[in-house]
Amino acid sequence: YTPTCGGKKGGGKKSGYICDDDDDDDDDNEPIPPCSICGEDMNMSISNPDGVVEFPGQSAITCEQLQAEGDVGLIPTGQCDRLPDIVSRVCGCNPSCSVCGDRKEVDFPNAIVDFPGQFPIKCGVLQSFGLSGSIPADECDDLPDLINRVCGCDPRTPDPTPNPTRPPNPEPIPPPTPGQTQPPTPGRTQPPTPEPNRPPTPNPTRPPTPSPSNPPCDICGEDMSMSIGLPDAIVEFPGQPAITCEKLQEEGAAGFVPSSTCDHLPDIVNRVCGCNLPCSICGDGKEIDFPDAIVGFPGQPPIKCGDMQTLGFIGSIPVGQCDRLPDLIDEVCGCDP
Repeated sequence: YTPTCGGKKGGGKKSGYICDDDDDDDDDNEPIPPCSICGEDMNMSISNPDGVVEFPGQSAITCEQLQAEGDVGLIPTGQCDRLPDIVSRVCGCNPSCSVCGDRKEVDFPNAIVDFPGQFPIKCGVLQSFGLSGSIPADECDDLPDLINRVCGCDPRTPDPTPNPTRPPNPEPIPPPTPGQTQPPTPGRTQPPTPEPNRPPTPNPTRPPTPSPSNPPCDICGEDMSMSIGLPDAIVEFPGQPAITCEKLQEEGAAGFVPSSTCDHLPDIVNRVCGCNLPCSICGDGKEIDFPDAIVGFPGQPPIKCGDMQTLGFIGSIPVGQCDRLPDLIDEVCGCDP
């Protein structure tokens, strides 16, 4: 995001502003139309106005301030078109999302959910993010199946309260009958009891592995013709042990992944396992000039341009994001020859 010069002519790039440096008056004074940072088709207001948006080489700005600049025409149209994809999650532009589906609420708000490549998050916090519009609609649709068991989305039926029962009346204890005192009978000395010989413990036997009953599953999706780019990467699912991408694909090929689960896997493991096509982050096969420069994106940890380029080559950047990267990182990473 780069604000304009407000109609001032000349000077080229100055103080981070993009100015028209020609000598004609063709479009210098044409007003820039207002920009809705959430997109023209989003009729809701920004639900997180204090969210902070960061752009490479620019000062941090709140969502409210960014929208204010858009309202007065300080955001060029070309940049406005790309803003919804960048600020949607941070500013809460998405429609309200019920993470359990059908407006159900989580039963275990303090339970922890783990998603591949993300920090662990409490079910209650995840629900708050959904209600505030910080979860994109396509991700919201997949959430109920992924968090149901951990967060307790199904309504719970309380156990029936047992009918009260009286404790049984104790039987009366008769008083002891006095008996005659007999002299003690001398005890016999018994020989020591020999230790019993235990039979040898048999070696434990594993239960037989159940036969697969599902069709083969391609964890990258049926339309992904390339092999997994990161076979040793770790995938974690709520309540399940961690597994490598290679092992997960082996289980899918052997029919151990249910079809309903297989349908959701590409969206979950795509980035972690490197399922995407190779991505040239500068576009057109160009490489970066400043591999140690730092790029910051909203809601993501800072990353070096060189590391991002490597992630692109191994297929860890989705195609939809790859297409937008050149315009976002050009100035910081040095994409132009």
